[in-house]
Formats: sequence, C-alpha cells, structure tokens
Amino acid sequence: MARRAGERFAAARREAGLTQYDLASWARLHVNTVSNLERGSVEPSILALGMVCLRLGFERIEFDESGYLPVMPARIPAPVPPILQPQAEPAMAVMHGTSFRERRLVLGLSLAELAGMARVHPNTLWNFERGRAAPSASCAWRLYRALGFRAVTGRGPAPD
Repeated sequence: MARRAGERFAAARREAGLTQYDLASWARLHVNTVSNLERGSVEPSILALGMVCLRLGFERIEFDESGYLPVMPARIPAPVPPILQPQAEPAMAVMHGTSFRERRLVLGLSLAELAGMARVHPNTLWNFERGRAAPSASCAWRLYRALGFRAVTGRGPAPD
C-alpha cells in the first residue's frame, strides 16, 4: 500500500526540484521520515501524508481496494509558496475526526460497529473522532472506506 504512494511522492518531489530535506523541513517531518515514506517502508500518519501532499501539490488522496494513492490535478499547480504555513496538526486531526464522526452518525452506525468494520479498537476510534489522536494512513484508509469515502482532499473527504 505505502510503496505505490511513496513512488509518487518521490517523483513529485524530484519534479518540484526539492530535496528530501526541503520537503521534510516544510512538512515539519524528520528527513528520515520523508526518505522512509518515499521507499514505502513506514506507515505514515494521515497528518504526515496530508502535509506531504499539500507541499507537493497533490489535490487528493484516493482510496480503493488496494490502498491509498495521491492524485495530482489535471493541471500541475504552481509549487506552494514557502511562506504558506501548513495547517496545524491538531486542526487536521480534528478535521479527520469530525468527518469520521459525522459520517458514522449519518449512516446510523454505532462507534463499536464502525470500529469493527474498520478493525480499529473502539477507544482508539473515540480518540480519533475527538481529534485527540491521528490515525495511521492505513487505519484512515480502512475508516474512510468503511464510511463510503472514495477520496480525501484539503477540504475534507469526498463520499462515493
């Protein structure tokens, strides 16, 4: 799952003329995290994934049966200006958590039902829904798929 996304990240970073250090600095990640992310050897948090996507110009992350994949817009955007500050991590955690909770309630699912569908402990899901923790990318993928989302953008998730 992570290898496909990592290959896309590495290609986009090189195309943008950025070093791994440049990307890591902007996304507030350690350079080793960026390196591992590009090789697909780590499971990033959904927050780290979002920060890298934002800096590299990906418009969304699509979810399918085989995992997640960052997607560029049809027109390649201009690089993000360095003065643009990335969204604070707590705000991003709240955005994802709120989308999990709102969609779960719309679908009439209990917390325990969604947790079972996504193979997440109910207490962990409770923390995600309240923005107290950030899920890994694979955990977010399982949650978003269980809730019927096909992609997530900087503005939030997109239902099927």
